[in-house]
Amino acid sequence: MIEITKRTTDEGHVYEVANFEEYAQLLESHGIEAPRANYHVFVSSENESLYQQSQCDLESQIKLFFKVSPASGIESQIVEKTAHG
Repeated sequence: MIEITKRTTDEGHVYEVANFEEYAQLLESHGIEAPRANYHVFVSSENESLYQQSQCDLESQIKLFFKVSPASGIESQIVEKTAHG
């Protein structure tokens, strides 16, 4: 299972894949081209608010960006990381 971490900042949240090498190998084994770098996705507090107002599922969109939506056949979860963890 791929873990996507969600880290809080003063302006919003940053999402990134926890173990990039494992993630890249898993994508390749499913015939999906892996990115060359571990991307960080920043979502501002303002944009999060807009997603909530429009009733869009932001976490599904984040998973889609990282190519681990249910259609990919790759299980994933988003885990919120605190300043201490």
